[in-house]
Amino acid sequence: MKTVYKILVICVMVLGCQSSLAEPLRVAIEHSVPTVSVSGLGKVTVKPDEAIVTLGVSTENTSLQKAYKIHTEDMNAVIQAIKAIGIDSDDIQTTSYRVNPVYSQERNQPRNRLKPIGYRVSHQVNAKVRDLKLLGNVIDAAMKNEMTVFNGIQFASSRKDEIQQEARAKAVLDARNRAEIMAMNLNVKLGRVLKIIESGQAYPMPTQSFMMAEARSMSVPQIESGTLEIQATCQVIFEILQ
Repeated sequence: MKTVYKILVICVMVLGCQSSLAEPLRVAIEHSVPTVSVSGLGKVTVKPDEAIVTLGVSTENTSLQKAYKIHTEDMNAVIQAIKAIGIDSDDIQTTSYRVNPVYSQERNQPRNRLKPIGYRVSHQVNAKVRDLKLLGNVIDAAMKNEMTVFNGIQFASSRKDEIQQEARAKAVLDARNRAEIMAMNLNVKLGRVLKIIESGQAYPMPTQSFMMAEARSMSVPQIESGTLEIQATCQVIFEILQ
């Protein structure tokens, strides 16, 4: 039993050494051969097929109990209204819930000595709209049911992961094309890929927002989703064969 234990310990130590030596060995190889380092950019443009609407209710009252009561009734009305349009419960998520004292705006008086003149209860949610045809109706229904906070719309795609993979593939292909052009002009050939690093991804989410006063003057607002451009970048180091 002791012999087996010693063998296992030795094996673990050898494997550990191999792992610790792997990175320095790779770096040594990189510096021992001529290389070329290039960056690649991949872009994919898609039409959004879903949106996130951020909305809520903010209520003030001199009584905390009344503020709670009024706020709860108004917020429940908003949530029930957007559910009636077709938004599923699983697609409604609370992003913030706050209760804050409200102080007077009198000057020349330390804030810590002031007594609250009221209370503010705020509640915001993100509602995912999977059918963009319902977007205007969702906003309109919320407005007609005591919504007082509207923080805009973010458009997105349900195929986000698939699109990001496509952008990555285009970035790598772009990097190789750049390297091949450089190698051709230098009369050399590309060898192995020694290193590849994903520099980052950009997934812009176009937003639209408008003032509550302006929004309330609309019956059902017309909202254009536009397009999304997803980007991926990478850096690739190739060996040069002379």
